Amino acid sequence: MGNRLYKFDNLKAVLIFLVVFGHFLELVQGHRLLYLTIYSFHMPLFIFITGYFAHFDSKKILSGLVFPYCVFQILYTYFERIVLKNENLTLTFLRPRWILWYLFAMIVYYLLIPFFDVKTKKQRIAAVTGMVLLALLSGYDSKVGYDYSSARIFTFMPFFYAGYYLSDSGNMLFKTYRGHRKSYMLKGVVSAGAAALMVMVLSTDVISKKMLYGSYSYEDAGYNIWIKLLILVFASVWTAVFMLMAPDKKIPMLSEIGKDTMPVFLLHGFIVKLIDKQCRAMGESLPLAWAVVLSAAVVLVLGNRYVNAVFVLLFTDKNKKKVRLNDLSEF
Repeated sequence: MGNRLYKFDNLKAVLIFLVVFGHFLELVQGHRLLYLTIYSFHMPLFIFITGYFAHFDSKKILSGLVFPYCVFQILYTYFERIVLKNENLTLTFLRPRWILWYLFAMIVYYLLIPFFDVKTKKQRIAAVTGMVLLALLSGYDSKVGYDYSSARIFTFMPFFYAGYYLSDSGNMLFKTYRGHRKSYMLKGVVSAGAAALMVMVLSTDVISKKMLYGSYSYEDAGYNIWIKLLILVFASVWTAVFMLMAPDKKIPMLSEIGKDTMPVFLLHGFIVKLIDKQCRAMGESLPLAWAVVLSAAVVLVLGNRYVNAVFVLLFTDKNKKKVRLNDLSEF
């Protein structure tokens, strides 16, 4: 695959580590700023990349999204009931368990592609603008929450379709600046300045954890439409920063991990839940160093083509010919 976009593989490898690390970080005391920084961009950027590679294919949606969602909804439900002793938990497919909101949202986004598949620049700008307004207005309805992943679907929709629209636009955001050292350095300085400014804001009490999840109404998370707009702007700026600065070349190990992120995403939750249970039993929090080590180990063990091959065999619709779940953004 000589035309493979290694920029995206490299980004996905970093992002899947941050997804795992962010979940382990919930077991660590303190480090609020680190947690907020990660959650201010990692899922919006992942969803943006997902949209960049998206295309409508009903068979692939069924085998690559719907089927794994149903399988893991069952697995996570009974894992929590049997292993974690949450006996009151009942199986439902309308309220995704924990990390499965992502698959549920992707099913919705992919199914809506024919409806939003507009071609002109003005139509695309209008569509994304409308999605941003919908994301902002949805926060006023306290009924828009975890059920059907409705709150997150509205919140992150602009990022998915922004990626989808930009994938064939030839936008400068995706160009590699080899041989343009001064231009690349200027973008690096601007990116560093923007990142520093966002981290400074996150270090204040303006934004809290619940606001960044995208799953709570303004009333439930204690914020307002202007703070949510700020959060969306931050996520957009982070996306531009990472897209500008990510190296577009094959990096040993990193680029390989970026090809196989789906097994890491769907399987790491079991490990996090087990370690959380152990920490609670011992009455201790997880040391930060251990969170880093465990995250790296999980990504290395689960993020390779061998685990992906077994994962596809066990957890996808085997009736499809040549199924391969490359990552969280294309299948």
